[in-house]
Formats: sequence, C-alpha cells, structure tokens
Amino acid sequence: MSIIYDALQKTENKDIHNKHSPKSNKLFIIIVIAALVFVLILSGVLLKKKVFVSQRNSCRKTVRRRVKFAEKKYTPGSFVLEGIIYNKGFPTAVINGKVLKEGDSIGDFKVQNIGSNSVQLIGRENKKIKLVF
Repeated sequence: MSIIYDALQKTENKDIHNKHSPKSNKLFIIIVIAALVFVLILSGVLLKKKVFVSQRNSCRKTVRRRVKFAEKKYTPGSFVLEGIIYNKGFPTAVINGKVLKEGDSIGDFKVQNIGSNSVQLIGRENKKIKLVF
C-alpha cells in the first residue's frame, strides 16, 4: 500500500507545482497572438515603401515634353472672340486673350452686351460690331 500511497503523493505534488494551469495557458496564447499582431503592424508601418505616381504608372510609357505656349498676335482693329462664360448674373467674354465683362473696353470699343453665343461691341460714332461663335 505504501507504493500506491507514494505514487498518489507524487502526482499531487506534480499538480501543485505545475505552474501552467489551463487558465494561464489561454492567457499566454492571447499575449503571444497580440504580440505577433503588434509586430506585424509595426513592421508594415516601418517598412512601408512610399510609392510615387511615376512608379505606380511605370507600366505605362508616357512621354513628357515641354509645352510652349505661343502668344497670339492680334492685329490692331481686329477682334477675336475666344470664349464666352455665360452666367445670367455675371456674363464674361474672352476677346483677344482678355477677360471682359459688360461695360469694359478693349481698344476703342466698349462691351455693350454679352449673350450666350455673341458679344456686341460699340465704338466711337456708334459703330457696332457683333462677334459670334
């Protein structure tokens, strides 16, 4: 009987001295998983490579060239209607490269009326010019 008694005491002592209970094992696993997630996030932030636009579109072959804007030379006395921004409250027109509103002047003429597709200029001696797209 002493052999059985000694064996039971040894198993009880092992259970008492066993520091790894099921609760501590679960806590250890959770801590290890949290540490791994933290390391992965930190490595992603530190090793993140900055990608520039030219690298993203590296598969496309683009040709970059300088564009020179040629200034248009307008002859005196001629008017070129380049555009109209027609807003009922504040219409504007682009004539010979200048942005004009009603009442502004260009050369010897004054902008009398700006319509949706035409501009009327009035000059000295009531000379009227209508510029149409």
